[in-house]
Amino acid sequence: MVTRFREKLQTAGGWINGGFFVFDKKVFDAVPDDPSIALEESVLPKLAEDSQLAVHHHDGFWQCMDTYREMTMLNQLWSSGQAPWTTTWKVK
Repeated sequence: MVTRFREKLQTAGGWINGGFFVFDKKVFDAVPDDPSIALEESVLPKLAEDSQLAVHHHDGFWQCMDTYREMTMLNQLWSSGQAPWTTTWKVK
């Protein structure tokens, strides 16, 4: 369970919020109908405070692809056969 949520802290360690969210539809009943509401700044901290936010810790490879530089790096890993996110499947 998440006990506290703060968005975009710049730290040398710890966990990051990167990936996907899965919500029960009831969560959206508690979100004000206001386009200026930010999920990471308003909703997630409140869910954590109410013991309604859980996480899955992933200890494997993770890399964002938000920039051209990151896309190029990931494509180079893939092209070189060095992509750490791939697996080898054997068909029997």
